[in-house]
Amino acid sequence: MRSMDRSWQWGNGGVDLSGTTLLWYENLGAVSFAGGGALEQSLDDFALHGPPVDGVPADVLADLRGIRSSR
Repeated sequence: MRSMDRSWQWGNGGVDLSGTTLLWYENLGAVSFAGGGALEQSLDDFALHGPPVDGVPADVLADLRGIRSSR
């Protein structure tokens, strides 16, 4: 199991950062990932394509872009 570097949560969703991997998730009962699912994404892919989910708050996106550009 990897240790988490940082985590953000909002509404029914969130994202964890571990090394250079983002883990996007929804809490149980949310609908995008059929309730309680998750999806991994590299920081490089995030920089090219943005988040794979809708509704990510602007401050979270800004934090992730800042982290990506500092690595």
